[in-house]
Amino acid sequence: MRILFLLLFSIIFSLNSYAKWVKTGVNSFGDTDYIDIERIKKIDGHIYYWILIDYPNPTEWGDMSATISMKGDCELNRVKYLSFIYSKKSMGEGKKELSSPSQPKWKFLTPGSGAEYQLKLMCQLFE
Repeated sequence: MRILFLLLFSIIFSLNSYAKWVKTGVNSFGDTDYIDIERIKKIDGHIYYWILIDYPNPTEWGDMSATISMKGDCELNRVKYLSFIYSKKSMGEGKKELSSPSQPKWKFLTPGSGAEYQLKLMCQLFE
């Protein structure tokens, strides 16, 4: 079991190295958002995708970026945040810390928000 856990961690942490990040925008805080266009999937009517947020300044925990695994519902305009990988360097590089909610909840997206824009982009790929 421990070997499986270590293998899973090494796969998750190496994913940023192979991602093809496409910039989707910059928010009012100066955070730059990206989507990994190579890991977009549609499974059972839901869109699964990864986003990366690059911060202009370190967070209070010293993070410079976050990579987030998402599950999207195109019909109801909502998402679930499945896992977070916080990185000490930009673009998901450097020392990482994984965080995953035990029971992710749906979050309805604010019209006109960056998150809504990203979900709509993902959904258009599967129309």
